[in-house]
Amino acid sequence: EYGTKANPTKLHVLPTSYKFIIDHVDAVIKAGQLDKNPIAFLTCHVEDFKSGTETRQRMKTLGKVATKMNIEGKMENVFYSKIMKEGNQTKYYLATRNNGYNTGRSSEGMFEDELIPNNFQLIVDAIDKLNGIIPNQ
Repeated sequence: EYGTKANPTKLHVLPTSYKFIIDHVDAVIKAGQLDKNPIAFLTCHVEDFKSGTETRQRMKTLGKVATKMNIEGKMENVFYSKIMKEGNQTKYYLATRNNGYNTGRSSEGMFEDELIPNNFQLIVDAIDKLNGIIPNQ
């Protein structure tokens, strides 16, 4: 169980500062708990901002320094969520490409389709395949 913001468990880590995040990652590395081919996911909210006359989107971060650093510009893959109604069902997807107004992207050859199911394991498998890593059977 992941817990909640008011009642977190050990799997639900709520950072209080950037130093907290760095210290947490350092502790995981020192404990030998990091996979030899680590893949990290950073989930966040989207922020609309004006660029001239256009409204664009970017990752909403804690504070102005992180926004100025353009964190998602330093990432290899950036997926934006997309929610679509199909009949009376709501379907959740991840966009694998930039729509012209955001920073979305995935490595060339990673996905053929513009939208994939909202399933992080698909991303892990695609990254492993691109890097020639054979998953444990």
